[in-house]
Amino acid sequence: MQAGAVFYFVEETFKVSRPHYFVVLNTPSAKTGNLVLVCAITLDLKVADRCTKLGFARETFVDVTPADYSPLKHVSLFDCNSPIVKPLEVFTQKITTKKLKSCPTISPSLLARLKFGVLASPMVSPKIKKLLN
Repeated sequence: MQAGAVFYFVEETFKVSRPHYFVVLNTPSAKTGNLVLVCAITLDLKVADRCTKLGFARETFVDVTPADYSPLKHVSLFDCNSPIVKPLEVFTQKITTKKLKSCPTISPSLLARLKFGVLASPMVSPKIKKLLN
């Protein structure tokens, strides 16, 4: 599993039961085995406005177009304020049970933008940020 890998699956902790695109931001170390992921949501101007009104820095929300990543059908927004940390074993299980779809890897420049967004967020703990290095 490498940084930049993309998966499409239903996240059990979300209120909605439809799948989302998730980008892996780190290569898990043998020590922790944890993956840091950010999720894409379809860009809605209301979401972007709400984020700005709540005081989130704009660089912590990364807009991605289908031109940036062709599997996307719509302009999407990655919320870098709320990364998800998952053990690598969870992905192994999802692969075995066919509960996720592997997608093409994102570009190094898009990966850098997403990592920058997480590192710039005051909402993300130093422990999670450390996993990105």
